[in-house]
Amino acid sequence: MSYPNRKTGETMILLGYAAGVVLLWCCLRRKSERLRSAVFMAYHFLFVFALSFSLLYTPGLSPAELARTLALSVYQAPMIMGFQVGLDDYTQLQYIIVFVCSSIYTVRTVVMLLFQRFFRDLRLRLSLLLQPEVCLISGELPDAQALAENIRREKRRVSLLYLDPNPDEDDEIPVSGALTVQWSQVEKLTRRKRCHAVLLPEPNQENLSLLGRFEQLGRPLSRLKVTAFLDPDLLRLENLNYPATDVWLVSREQLLARHFMTEHLPLERLKAVGAVHTEDHIWVPDRPFSLCVAGFSTMCREFLLTTLENTAFETAAPDGRGLDALIISDALPDHLGAFLRDYPRLAEEPGLSWLNHGAETEPFFSVLEQRLAGLDQILVDVGSTSDNIRTALRIQRLCQRHELAVLPQLVVVLHEDAPGSVELLTQSENVIFLQDNRSRFTYEELIERRADQEARALHQRYQSVSGSDIDAWQKLDTFTQASNRAVLWDIPNKLALTAEDLNALPPAEREQALWRLARYEHRRWNAFHFCRGWTKLDVSELTPEELAQHKTKRPAARRHICLVSWDELDGLPQSSPGILKRYDYENAAAVFQQ
Repeated sequence: MSYPNRKTGETMILLGYAAGVVLLWCCLRRKSERLRSAVFMAYHFLFVFALSFSLLYTPGLSPAELARTLALSVYQAPMIMGFQVGLDDYTQLQYIIVFVCSSIYTVRTVVMLLFQRFFRDLRLRLSLLLQPEVCLISGELPDAQALAENIRREKRRVSLLYLDPNPDEDDEIPVSGALTVQWSQVEKLTRRKRCHAVLLPEPNQENLSLLGRFEQLGRPLSRLKVTAFLDPDLLRLENLNYPATDVWLVSREQLLARHFMTEHLPLERLKAVGAVHTEDHIWVPDRPFSLCVAGFSTMCREFLLTTLENTAFETAAPDGRGLDALIISDALPDHLGAFLRDYPRLAEEPGLSWLNHGAETEPFFSVLEQRLAGLDQILVDVGSTSDNIRTALRIQRLCQRHELAVLPQLVVVLHEDAPGSVELLTQSENVIFLQDNRSRFTYEELIERRADQEARALHQRYQSVSGSDIDAWQKLDTFTQASNRAVLWDIPNKLALTAEDLNALPPAEREQALWRLARYEHRRWNAFHFCRGWTKLDVSELTPEELAQHKTKRPAARRHICLVSWDELDGLPQSSPGILKRYDYENAAAVFQQ
C-alpha cells in the first residue's frame, strides 16, 4: 500500500497534533488517570483516522467509493496505532511522527491498564525508600489538594500519599509526586518511617471509622501521628480515647475560631477603647466584653463558646462576668433547646441573651441599633456568603448613620472565596473576614503540631504537683488532652492581663499579682468545662468512698465539685489545705517562670 505525496498544508499537521495534545493535557490534568487515558486514546484515533482518510481520499469519488474510503480509514486507524502497518508506507515525516506517537501511547495505555497495580506499588515502594517522612492525607479532593500543595511548599523530602475515600474511582490527587493509595497499602507502611496522617473534614463522620483502623496500627507504628477533623459538638461533648495512637482531634470551626481569638483577644479590644484599669499590676476591665452574634450556625456556636472561654477575666460588673452576648437568629426555636441541653450551664449565664429574629427583618436591625453604641464585636453568619455580605453591608451603613466614635469589629464569615463581593467592606478598618474554607490546612498547623510537646510538658508538670503517676500522652482521653492545650492557648490572655513585667516586681507584689492571675485561671478553667457540657457536682452527693479517696469529679456524668467560684474552693474536701487553688496558681506562675 502506498499513498500519494501531498504538500497541501502538511507542514502544519505536526504543529496541530502537538497543540491538541497540550490543550487536552491542560484540560484534563486534574482528572483521573482513567479518564485522561480514554480521552487521549480517542484523540489519537480521530487524528490518525483523519490523516488516513486524507491520504486515501481523491477528488471526484462517487458516494459508494467515499463510503468505502471512510470504512477503510476507520479500519486502518487502529491498525496503524497497533503497529500493524509498516512505516515504509508513508513518505511524509510529520505523518510518521504522529503515527509513531499514537502507537506508542496505545501500547503505553494497554500496559498501564494491565500492570496498573504493579506500577502503583512500585512507585509507592520507591517513594517510601527515598523519603524519610510519610504524609498521608484523607478527605475530599479540594481539601486534600490544598493541604498537599502546602506540604510540597514547606517540606521537600516527604512521601505524600492520598488515601482515596472512593477506592472504586481511579482519582489521583493533582499534586506532583502524590500517590493515591488504598487502605490495604496503608497497612504495609514501613515501621521505620515517621508517618503523619491527616483526616480532613468529611460530612458523615467516616473519620471515626478511620481512627479505629489507625488505633489498630498504632501499636506496631509507634511513630504514627494522626490529626483528625470531627464535628465541633462531638469534640466538646464526647470523651474519645485512642491510647495506642498519637492523635489530635480538631474541627474546621475550632481552628478558625481559635486563630481569630489569638489575633483579636477580647481583652485587647477593651484595652484599646480604654475600658480597663489596674489592680495589683493586673488589668481589670471596667465592663464585660460585648458581642452580638447574628445567626446560629455551627460556626456561630463555636465562635460564641470560644469567646466565652476567652472572656473569663473578672470585670467591674456587679457579678464580675466577662461577657455580654446577644444572639439573634430565626433558627433559635429549632436549635436553642438542644444547644442548652448540651451546655446546660449556659442557660444560667446572666450575660447571654437570645432573640428570635431573622437577619433581614426590622426587629433584627431595631434591636441591633439600640445596642450598637456599646458593642465591641458583631459576628455575621446568617446563611450563604452572599447573605453574610449583604447583612454586613447593612450593619456597616447603620454604624455610619449613627456616626459612632468607636466602630464595633464586624466579623464576616466567608464560606467560599468571594473577592468581588467583599470589595466595599474591605474599605473599612473595622471589618474582619473569617474565611470558613481550607486556608488553615497547612503543614505547620496539622502535621508539626508544635503545641503538643508543650501540652505534654504541662501535663507532666501538673501530675508531679498532684502526686499522680505520669501517664503517656497518647493514653490520655481526648478531653484531658484538650484541657492541657487550652491552658497553652490561654497564655496570650495571661500575658495581656499583666500591666507590667511581673518578674521585675518585688517578691511580695509579684506573688500578689500571680495569685490574682490564679483567680483568673480558675474562672477560665470553669468556662472551659461549662463549654464542654460539664456542671457542678454538689459535695453532698459524694459517697463516703469518694470523700475518702478525695474524688472531685464524675467524668462520665460530666460533673465536678470544683465548678464553683474561687472563694468557695477552700470549703471543698481536698487532700491537703489549699491544694485546689494551688493547681491554678501553678498554671498561672508557669507562664512567667524565668
